[in-house]
Amino acid sequence: MTMLSASARLPERARLAAAIERHAEAAGQLARVEAAVQKLYDDNIASRTKIAAARRGLSIAAAGRSEILISQALGEPAPDLPDPLECERVLSECERELDDGRKARHLLEAEAQRAKFALDLTEMGLKRAVADVVASDPALAALRAEFERCRLRLSVLIGALLGAGVTTSRVAWGESAFVPAADWVNALVALRTDADGRLPGIPPEDGPDAGSRDGRKAAA
Repeated sequence: MTMLSASARLPERARLAAAIERHAEAAGQLARVEAAVQKLYDDNIASRTKIAAARRGLSIAAAGRSEILISQALGEPAPDLPDPLECERVLSECERELDDGRKARHLLEAEAQRAKFALDLTEMGLKRAVADVVASDPALAALRAEFERCRLRLSVLIGALLGAGVTTSRVAWGESAFVPAADWVNALVALRTDADGRLPGIPPEDGPDAGSRDGRKAAA
């Protein structure tokens, strides 16, 4: 990754660096909020599990109340049953935790929506900043100039063929000729995280994928 000081960057590159930072901050904040929401969901499940256990304990304690009274009357050891008071305390505490967690989750879900909206805004800004860098880069100007040169040359050659009476000759590329070049696609992806990333140069006359992108000869 190329790293330049802020003062050494061109204005478009400096704006891109700022956009990258804002986007990273927004993405980090969204991740934190979503992690907190997930934690509250997990806590919610745990609270419900504890509530169910406390209610089962109360049910067992209520059903065994008569056995406790019999044991007490006969001087026998008390049966090993849940303490109803402890079950009620745990139940009340877990229900309070569940209610508090539900309220907190609703608040954070709303906060997650705001964080997503903020991330979307920074995403738009990042895309604009990348586009501005590409538009101002000499590599794009050179690519456009080379395209115009080739276009004019192709026009001359077609005119010569037509002048030779080859009226059916037309240059017609297949779909493979219009697939975005991987090196340029990758360069733009890299610019999303590296404000000093370089753009590719002009493709060679006989590049490794020239045949696959053209794949035909002009009809003669």
